[in-house]
Amino acid sequence: MKTIVWFWFVLGALSAAGEVYVAEVGKKATLNCGVMVFRSNLEWRKNNVKIISQSYTGFTSKGNSEISKRSRIKQDIQLEISSVIETDAGEFTCTADRSTHTHTLVVVRVWIEPSANLEVGSKVTLHCQAKGLDPSPTVQWQGPDGSLSASVLDPVAVSHDGTWQCVVTIKEKKFLFSQSLSVRAFETTTSTTPPKSQKPKDNIFCLCSETVIDRQPDVIMRPFLGLKLWVWIALGVGCLVLILLIIFVIIMCTRIRRKKKKFLRIKHAQQSQRPKKYCQCHHQTAAAKPQQGRRREKPSALPLQAY
Repeated sequence: MKTIVWFWFVLGALSAAGEVYVAEVGKKATLNCGVMVFRSNLEWRKNNVKIISQSYTGFTSKGNSEISKRSRIKQDIQLEISSVIETDAGEFTCTADRSTHTHTLVVVRVWIEPSANLEVGSKVTLHCQAKGLDPSPTVQWQGPDGSLSASVLDPVAVSHDGTWQCVVTIKEKKFLFSQSLSVRAFETTTSTTPPKSQKPKDNIFCLCSETVIDRQPDVIMRPFLGLKLWVWIALGVGCLVLILLIIFVIIMCTRIRRKKKKFLRIKHAQQSQRPKKYCQCHHQTAAAKPQQGRRREKPSALPLQAY
């Protein structure tokens, strides 16, 4: 009976055994939960702090940590972290229903000091740091020729030019991170002065097929007041076009004003030639008033008739 219990215990421990994921600073990191599907709820945590969770219906809830803002659940079970920083390294816990899986994220940072552009004879230090595991994983540098090299190059040679690989070994697995190194040789400048007996000439003669070509100095493209000739030509053409446009606008305004005055004169002349119409009133004439001082005559009395 005890053997069966220990068997299931070891099997559960192996099923919940975590994976080690490696990501470079500034890039994305994708962590698998360890299960294919879940029935109710899936939750990701880092150092027992909630990052993000998702229910079976698809509802997503994020925590308040800084890493939560850069995280999302991909394909329902994977945790994707964008713009990885060094503090993201550490242990992550994925809980799917009642199954818990712990994983580790190793963050690698690669840089060159003082610069990736060097000259022959200078000194450079190649840095490669891996955080997230204790003890830290093994880190080695591999040169452009494929051979292992120290992290400090002093002095820098032309053979150091090319792509260098930072080899990070974790549990017998190797992860490569590239870094380019540019090496240039010293530039030697030689100055030639004409002999004292000869004077420098402005004209250069070239004899080719019995033809003498006189090459004058390039005066046309010589800058004037800090500007080249083609810039002055462009400015002149632009000013000329602007002047022509202003003249065209003035002429059009003058013509429109003249046409308007002519139209007003014609209209005024037509109005003056029309006969004037006066208003006629159709009211009835009032009755003549009776003259004052004259009385109305009384009607004569009717004649009496005898009966």
